[in-house]
Amino acid sequence: GHPLEKADVYLRTAHHGCIRMNEDLLVTTTDAQGHYSFSGEVHPTTESPVLVAKIKGRPPAVADAGARTVENDRPARVDLTVAEVGGSASVTVLRDGKPLPNARVQLEATGSAAILAGFGWARDTGGPGKAEFEALVEPTALTDRDGVARFVELIPGLYNVHAADNSQGVNRRARRVFAQNGVGTGEVDGEAIVAGRDT
Repeated sequence: GHPLEKADVYLRTAHHGCIRMNEDLLVTTTDAQGHYSFSGEVHPTTESPVLVAKIKGRPPAVADAGARTVENDRPARVDLTVAEVGGSASVTVLRDGKPLPNARVQLEATGSAAILAGFGWARDTGGPGKAEFEALVEPTALTDRDGVARFVELIPGLYNVHAADNSQGVNRRARRVFAQNGVGTGEVDGEAIVAGRDT
């Protein structure tokens, strides 16, 4: 491979905040040699730090930094390899057998494709890059007039598909609440995304 300049790199960790878990999210960009570094405070973690690199036109690269974050009291080097080609998906949402436009569809990666393992209940701290990171973690899209939501540049693997019949969408922390709020939902588990193919 060759160095990738101007790739966005995210570092996400979780730490105890007395009563509950909190998250830290740092963002940086690679230089002409493909190097990156983070500045800013990161609390002692209770979950393995996760690194995600993304450049336009390619799927994200993910690494569980784990124990490699520090070596001999110095920051460790973690290399990420960005694949040339990712997977894509076209999801059709129906109501009473008819295409449903303007429904929000969210993909939840599982297994090897999952980025957020262990972070589900960490408190969202917001901050720069948060929206972009969330879009990589669990991509969302609205259905068009034919009831189809399209996704590209996906990490190959298994995904659960969640759909809600309003454009406000699917919240990963409250998916089971929608029925109580009068919002119709649908779910399909275990859909396989393959590199270079549309599912």
